[in-house]
Amino acid sequence: MKGNICIQILCYLLILFSPAKAQWKTYTNTNYINNIVGDSISLYCATLGGFTIFSRSDSKFIKTYTNVDGLPNNRIQSLAFDGLGNIWLGTYRGLAFFAPSNEKISIYPYEEISQNIINCLNRSGDTILIGTQNGLYVIDTKGTLSFNDDTKYQPILPSAFSNKVFSVAATNDFWIGASPGVIKLNRDLHTCTQYSHPFGDSVKAMTVVFDTLYIATEQGIAKYNDSIFVPVVYFPQTYLVNDLKYSNNNFYIATATGLLQYDENNIMSILNQDSRTILSDDGIWIGMGGQIAIGGGLKYYSNNNWFEYFSTGLASNNILCVVTDSLGAIYATHFSLDNSGYRKISFKESAGNWLTLFDTLINGNVIAIDDKYRIWLGHWSIDGGISCYDPYLNVWSVRTWNSHEGVICALGIDRNNTKWIYNENGKIIAIDSLGQTIEFSIPGLGSVTERHGRGYEFTFDSQNRIWLASQNGLVMINFNNTLFDQSDDTYRIYLQGLPAQDVNSVAIDADNKIWCATAQGAAKLEGDLFQMYNTNNSLILDNKVIRIKTDSWGGVWFLTQNGLSYYNIYTKEWVHYTSENSGLIPNIENDSKFYEWLSINERQEFLLIGTKEGLSQFFYKIPASESLSQIRIYPNPFIYKEHQIITFDSLPKNSIIKIYSIEGKLITELNKLSGYTGVRWEPNSIASGIYLVVVTSGKKTRIAKFAVVR
Repeated sequence: MKGNICIQILCYLLILFSPAKAQWKTYTNTNYINNIVGDSISLYCATLGGFTIFSRSDSKFIKTYTNVDGLPNNRIQSLAFDGLGNIWLGTYRGLAFFAPSNEKISIYPYEEISQNIINCLNRSGDTILIGTQNGLYVIDTKGTLSFNDDTKYQPILPSAFSNKVFSVAATNDFWIGASPGVIKLNRDLHTCTQYSHPFGDSVKAMTVVFDTLYIATEQGIAKYNDSIFVPVVYFPQTYLVNDLKYSNNNFYIATATGLLQYDENNIMSILNQDSRTILSDDGIWIGMGGQIAIGGGLKYYSNNNWFEYFSTGLASNNILCVVTDSLGAIYATHFSLDNSGYRKISFKESAGNWLTLFDTLINGNVIAIDDKYRIWLGHWSIDGGISCYDPYLNVWSVRTWNSHEGVICALGIDRNNTKWIYNENGKIIAIDSLGQTIEFSIPGLGSVTERHGRGYEFTFDSQNRIWLASQNGLVMINFNNTLFDQSDDTYRIYLQGLPAQDVNSVAIDADNKIWCATAQGAAKLEGDLFQMYNTNNSLILDNKVIRIKTDSWGGVWFLTQNGLSYYNIYTKEWVHYTSENSGLIPNIENDSKFYEWLSINERQEFLLIGTKEGLSQFFYKIPASESLSQIRIYPNPFIYKEHQIITFDSLPKNSIIKIYSIEGKLITELNKLSGYTGVRWEPNSIASGIYLVVVTSGKKTRIAKFAVVR
């Protein structure tokens, strides 16, 4: 009977944790705009954070599509309308298709380019031209929405030219901008004419004006005159050109250093910011570049006046650390690629839009939230320290330290509201709720080197001992709850048996066991020994474990280089979430530092995964059981020195849980309303002994028991 129940529980968890049923959201910054197309109602933007729609009438961005909406990834490089008003999307890996009629995105089934970087798109009639890092591809759509009848072809281009196609255009022939020049491809897709170094080297922008082809290179603009390219204008200096458009007798050239205007007499700079793309339509629309993770938004130029628009979202796609409070609010810190001091923090209330907070110190890299919902940030900065933001009073406070003492590597807050800080010099500092400070110097805990801002972590067990993931092992501090009396303190650094000395992350499971994440696998501390979890002896996705979190239901969550793994310590079941089977933001370049942080909100039942390209939110809520046949109580026995919370699991909705002493005295009553399958209870001062649990759901009742050991 017991074996059957275990099998039923395993099957139940397999169904409930099916990645296909997972609920995901993706949050990004979409202000780095690579390409724009438009109609009379909307502008459509290809960004490094997804595909966005800008309403002309409302003058604002109204919709963002990301990987959870069907995109293969969120780096959109180029766009093109087809003859039916649908939009083709060239992404950093493959081709997608947006149908405005039903507002749906689908991946175009072209296996040859599914892993190809698409640089540019253009259309001529029913033909779609696709410029990639590995040549030109041509699709004849036959003028239908069906992908099945499309004809696909890859023309063979001259070997003297680079395979990278930078731009494409169409006149009576097809034109391919590459390096070192331009290729004219006849409509038969077989006959090529080469124009090496027609005017400069790399032809990254082309446009057709009154059936004449114009190209822009680093040197200037030239036009095709039957058989040769004739210079139109020489730039006053060399420019990295991104786009070329013609409007109202003027040429506009988007460059990495700004927007140029040429009126057939003069060439002038009218914008001194990185400009990526131009749409000439009732004025000039400019998609801005800038810092890759931040972007410059959308600009509109008309009658010598400038207007700018930004989409709402993250302040930056580069996320260092993310936390959430019990109400569901989210805070994320970022870093800047140009090494400048960065102060922005992305903030979102549970049901609100993203806002930007501006810190008092630069380079906030680790965050913690206290019991008053105040936000504490540790800063990776010489002469830095910690800052605190009170969202209710909208007030900042700050505490700094000199030199490397102020470079904060880890920050945590224990149950007594004491702030624990680990700095670059290898010192641990505690600040109590009154602001009093004490320093701990742990023998063997050296300074932090080559961390580059990626934070470490604190966690606290049921005895309020401090556990620190550090570059020099797993650190334990037992101050015996006498913070300012160090005479009874004990310390230990666990190294022997760890998969690697550098411990990225630490967490405590429902059985009060310590888990570590390292670049060589995960480990659980059992007494004085570590039990390893790697790809050789477990089903974990990858040995490079970046972060680790646990929940009170027995779950251990591993954020790895290849995705998210879930392990249940009671059922021994593994479940995996990757970008292929879930809404996790894809790590398309297999970057070992792509996934940065993992945070859990047990009350709201979601996980947050911080990445270099945005934030993934995973709602892992499990439907409640429909019967009382599978009630579980753990840990059982509950041992005060080891445990903090008792969990009553696998309960139907609207259950009533009453706990009695063995003598029949009512200890407490708990209500299971909705959401997860159980409830958690933190015993305060009950004595050792056996206790009865009476669970009622509707007309059904079940009695179970558990033990308490002091």
